[in-house]
Amino acid sequence: MPFPLLSEPTRYAGDRGSPFAGDGPLRVLLDLPADLRQLEAGPWEGPIAPTPEHLLWSLCQGSTDIELTWLADPGETGAGAVHFQEPHLPSDHWPFRIERNGGETLGAVSMYRQLVRAADDDPLRALDSYAKAALSRDLRAHVTVTKDLDLLNLTGFYARNINPMTAVDALAVVGLYLRKDDPFLGAWAPKGGLNLDHHLTAWVAVRSQLPSGWRWGSALVDHSTATDDDYATLLFGSFFERLVRMLNHRDDIHRAADNQTGLDATEALDTFMFNVVGAFDAAAIAAHMGAGRQFADRRRAGWQSKDWRKELGVQHLYEMFQKNKPADDLFAVCRLLRNTVHGAGLSSMVVSSMSSRKTLVRLPHAEAAEIVDRLDHLAPVHTWGIDELHRGHLYIDPSRLVEGLMPHIFSTLDEVLAHTPLEGLTGTGVVREDIPVDGFFDISTRTRTCLLTGLNPPSD
Repeated sequence: MPFPLLSEPTRYAGDRGSPFAGDGPLRVLLDLPADLRQLEAGPWEGPIAPTPEHLLWSLCQGSTDIELTWLADPGETGAGAVHFQEPHLPSDHWPFRIERNGGETLGAVSMYRQLVRAADDDPLRALDSYAKAALSRDLRAHVTVTKDLDLLNLTGFYARNINPMTAVDALAVVGLYLRKDDPFLGAWAPKGGLNLDHHLTAWVAVRSQLPSGWRWGSALVDHSTATDDDYATLLFGSFFERLVRMLNHRDDIHRAADNQTGLDATEALDTFMFNVVGAFDAAAIAAHMGAGRQFADRRRAGWQSKDWRKELGVQHLYEMFQKNKPADDLFAVCRLLRNTVHGAGLSSMVVSSMSSRKTLVRLPHAEAAEIVDRLDHLAPVHTWGIDELHRGHLYIDPSRLVEGLMPHIFSTLDEVLAHTPLEGLTGTGVVREDIPVDGFFDISTRTRTCLLTGLNPPSD
């Protein structure tokens, strides 16, 4: 479930920067039926996965930093409710009113006749879908949440500067926004019994992406217990901590909005790659230990080493990282980008157009061709946001890059953990095979943390 990439709403004179950089509220427009606009009645934890729309509605209602509007059914009332009025043909407007605490505001979608013509020229879409798109543009909503497939797939003029998405995608955006200055996620769900801060949220989400990590990590901890040596436990913690930091720096990349945060995004991408490679290295050392190899030789462990993989004695892991296999391409891209800290480093620029503004990172010239070629092996090259802007230099959208890499990172690491030999570890026999069903790792909490961090929710 990649993090949705957002178009910037139309900017007015005097507008501040992005809400993700701390400038102004996040504007959310909800187009959902009344039964999905319900506050959650119970705590966060439990054996039942939450309904994404109910979670989203609860978070938006509970945060004073979110400016929520919602399309009301006839007869519905409440703060933020939007009511379309009858079109006013003399002024060529379609008026609407928005209920506010203590009053209401009036507005209107302009160029009503043009809106009708657009719908007439597109028989596959209803006028209502165009009206909702025009309303989103008028309200300058950062996020428009809908189940309307016509609106979700809208193209052309009325699709510009709006971000129609499902509730699942919107939760990732809202989670990114709320994480900027709210230290405890429990504040968003006052009926919850758990106290989840940023770090623990990311920790639970990461562990939810790596089901093979339970047996793997438990065996390492058990080895430390049996040998009275905490190295294996520290290795286990370092592996997951690297991935938690990866998620945190992914947040920084998505918050890039202007030149200053563009520089921040470049630094975050550097550190993102550093932690990804660190997680792969920790997994390699664990495999070295689990195969019973000499502890003093653990620094030789590395997935890029064909000789070391052969010595490991696990055919699946040997073949996984063979040249031009997906795992080899993924690991090579991350290493090449990580290694820029030893050379000229990464640089960024902000590219603006009539409809958007985005931060791009320049790929190191010496490695650019190999990076692009290997990315093309993982997914079609046009999906990575690569541009050749001038003088033959290649630039890449860091947001699209990290979102494209994330599924490969988690699936590859989980495959590595699943096939890591553990026979060489000393144990007491206390090894957990399955994910816990209670506490921070029950299905409800795991689902929420994954949704709020833009990761695939668990299926069990």
